[in-house]
Amino acid sequence: MKVLKMIKVAALVLALTGYSGIGSARYIQSDPIGLQGGINTYAYVGDNPLTRIDFLGQDYWIEGSVEGEGGHPFHRSVCVGKYAGPRECISFGVSDKDKGCLLNCIGEVYLDDSAAGPIVNRTYYWTSPETDRQIASVFNSVLGKEGQYWLIGNSCRNFSQAVWNYLFLNYRGSPGTAR
Repeated sequence: MKVLKMIKVAALVLALTGYSGIGSARYIQSDPIGLQGGINTYAYVGDNPLTRIDFLGQDYWIEGSVEGEGGHPFHRSVCVGKYAGPRECISFGVSDKDKGCLLNCIGEVYLDDSAAGPIVNRTYYWTSPETDRQIASVFNSVLGKEGQYWLIGNSCRNFSQAVWNYLFLNYRGSPGTAR
């Protein structure tokens, strides 16, 4: 129920902010880390947010599974890093303690090191290097955590969306495409 409430709140925020999911590859907002980066919040793009790109920043997104991966084509993970480069993805699945279970199982957050899957529409966001470190810290803080797993309703898909919603509400970034 808590996950469902988070999703509804995130949907409302998206609607109210006029989010369209269309990325321009340009930074037209001040530094996502705010004044921690200095008094000039556009310094991270050389004081020119319309023509500069922060290539050092990474990204976060939700991705689907690839053929041959367990749970394909329904499996999802939430990731930080570079889509075509170093990245860290986490997901939620049935714990080794409860293998084969589908309903009311022991679930566990795990590091998903499978091949990069297709990016879920409108979930790819560019962030700053500092934000990426913070997101990686969030990922590390939940690894190994257990919870109730249900194939329908509290699975990798719900988990990935809830984590992405948390990242979006707390770190935002700029909508974009894989680079």
